[in-house]
Amino acid sequence: MKKLMSIFLCFIIIFFMVQIVLTITKKSHEEYYALKTSDNSYKIQEFFSSKNSTYNFIITDKKNNSYILSLNKNYHKQKNIIKDILYFKEKDLTCIYPIFKKNFTSNLYCRYKNNQVSPSYLNQKNVKSIQKIMSQLKKLGYKSNLKFQEPTSSSYKNIVVYKQNLLPNYYFTMWNYKGLYLLSQEKLSNIKLLSKDKYENKLSILLNNFYIYFDTNEKPYSALYIYDLFKSQKKQLKLKKISLSSNIYFNGLYNNLLYITDLDNKKEYALNPNQRKLSEVGEDGNYFTFTNAKLKYLDKYNFFKDNIYFNNEVTNKNINEKYHPQTIIKQEDYYYFISQNKLYKSLNKEPTKAITLLELPKIKEWKIKEHDIILVSDDTLYFYNDNYGLLKIAKSNELKYNYKNICDFVKK
Repeated sequence: MKKLMSIFLCFIIIFFMVQIVLTITKKSHEEYYALKTSDNSYKIQEFFSSKNSTYNFIITDKKNNSYILSLNKNYHKQKNIIKDILYFKEKDLTCIYPIFKKNFTSNLYCRYKNNQVSPSYLNQKNVKSIQKIMSQLKKLGYKSNLKFQEPTSSSYKNIVVYKQNLLPNYYFTMWNYKGLYLLSQEKLSNIKLLSKDKYENKLSILLNNFYIYFDTNEKPYSALYIYDLFKSQKKQLKLKKISLSSNIYFNGLYNNLLYITDLDNKKEYALNPNQRKLSEVGEDGNYFTFTNAKLKYLDKYNFFKDNIYFNNEVTNKNINEKYHPQTIIKQEDYYYFISQNKLYKSLNKEPTKAITLLELPKIKEWKIKEHDIILVSDDTLYFYNDNYGLLKIAKSNELKYNYKNICDFVKK
């Protein structure tokens, strides 16, 4: 009997060890389950990817209305993590509020006139029903980070800043010809980088928390400069062993490196700002490029035939046919694009069921990092993410005329 018990215990231990190993090594899962509540019923498609530790969901209610959402939270790769859904309906607006395991909540997800839209977009369009639903949600004891109130503004130097909208751990930059304005919840700063005005900001770029630039008043270039936004420190990298001509340009960023091309000397370099090291690329005859979200190498002739700028743009036939966007950017499991002054995102599994995030007139430039977005519209810099909605950050009359590579941001 003791021998049988020992064998049984060994079997149990091995079984649980195998389960642990399978959980650790599991890279993804797809689950389909149903959830019935007091006022609705749902079919849930749950997709998990360990690559970015993100859950994506397609939730369909009993009237066949679908809601697409994502969640970035460590549930240790568990399945079926939605345990309840609150349902709200006001006229032609319906919203759901998922409640996950351990009573975790995230955002409100809404459909308006048969399309999924963000609560921020509803607020922009002055749909009063969203305010009623937000009030109902609050009465039930749930909160939202969405900011719907018009913020107060204050002048700083030559710009207007909306301090209430400066979020914790976010740093926004705005080029001001001799340097940049650094806007954060902690403080507003005017950082001088150049001795003379430089209208076009072609040889400056933000890489993580490092603002990298050449002093364009110094030619030929014998040094480049790295300003750490978090530490408020400027460091100089002297180019002792590298001779750069004045005919250079920035290719772009890839894998935490800045790539720089010297057209006169026919050379490409990679800068690591953490190590303050500039290294030559292409010595083997293969020059580094990152275009259409793909890493490529070109031979010397094709690389120097024209200026090569990195980009993470992609194409999607279904999105192009339905929305006709100028640019599509893929960020993890989502496509982001602008069409007719509206910013959309769509899950890669459902590219034509795009979510309307916001609408702004004449969006001139936008940048996305992870799922945080900045946009320049007319004279105003905006910030958007799903948790906080659309926020005004700063206003500058100069943005009406000069906006290329003027604004950027980083999250600490």
